[in-house]
Amino acid sequence: MKEGESDRRAETQTWRIVEKVDDMSNVGGSAGESGFDFQARLIALTSVYILAQRVFTALGRELEGIPTAVAAETNGPGDDIQIEFTDNGTPIEIQAKKGLRVDPRFSETLDKIASGLVQNPSLNVILAVDPKTSKRLQESLSHDLKRLRQGRTDVPRDLKLLNLALGIFKKYATSDEHARELLKHLFIVTFDIPTKIQGGDGKGKQGARSSPSKTVLGARERYY
Repeated sequence: MKEGESDRRAETQTWRIVEKVDDMSNVGGSAGESGFDFQARLIALTSVYILAQRVFTALGRELEGIPTAVAAETNGPGDDIQIEFTDNGTPIEIQAKKGLRVDPRFSETLDKIASGLVQNPSLNVILAVDPKTSKRLQESLSHDLKRLRQGRTDVPRDLKLLNLALGIFKKYATSDEHARELLKHLFIVTFDIPTKIQGGDGKGKQGARSSPSKTVLGARERYY
């Protein structure tokens, strides 16, 4: 297949993904918008990187790679999404949550991740959140988890929150050290995904039809 034909096919497939996500987001009202829609858009975003064969930089330097496959509802530690990469290494699991706060919903989310990681300790799990999520989670806990992976001993940004997370993981671990090792496999990543894919004239899908893969990738690069 010629390069131009390959690019056109990738563009057509990407538009179908975007249109399918928009169709799904209209089902279920506000409940779908708050949960399923976010998950669907993460899958669509991942699919764009698969089609473009580009490094998924939004995952962060510790996890980024070129994705080759994406699946939903995996029943793993992340459960919502699983991503495979070109290096054929261990897949990444994603749990998608919008508007997350430090409350029982957060504790339930960590509880599910911790119980799954005990069964699959080699996996890495991303807790994918949106910009409306608490800054304590987006910034403080994300930083303290990275600090934990680096083996640093300085004071965490949010010791109370880190201890809360450790306490949840200890319920499933065999020791305090085991809990800390499991927690090193948890990453928090913020995704600011546009709810409308803009065309070249800024009027959305019905406007001048710029390449959706370039549009979505460009949006990701602007945010990060």
